[in-house]
Amino acid sequence: MNKDIFNKRSFINKTGFHSNAALITNIERAEYSDGGFYSSYKLSDCNRTVEISIDLYNLKEYENTIYKLNKIIEITSSFKEAIINLKPEIVEIVKKRKLKEKQRAIEKAKSDKENKV
Repeated sequence: MNKDIFNKRSFINKTGFHSNAALITNIERAEYSDGGFYSSYKLSDCNRTVEISIDLYNLKEYENTIYKLNKIIEITSSFKEAIINLKPEIVEIVKKRKLKEKQRAIEKAKSDKENKV
């Protein structure tokens, strides 16, 4: 009998980013005891990995797993909104950095010109 019921893997970075960030999930039938399921939810980013092991052998564990997943989704969604709200500030930071870089380049060119004379 095939143990795997669900198995989904995905890289989570956009193409071109160097990290091997991934989300790996699976559900499989338990091989021991009198039935049930084992599941894992693994999130990795470069060399850091967080894995949530989920045993599904009874209804209490099942209900707690649904609660746990709903909390992960809820907090992740609100975290995403907080990050989205930072975009205007990030744009301003980038503009200030570019302006400073431009000013440094102008000052360096001026200094180089004065040193040649």
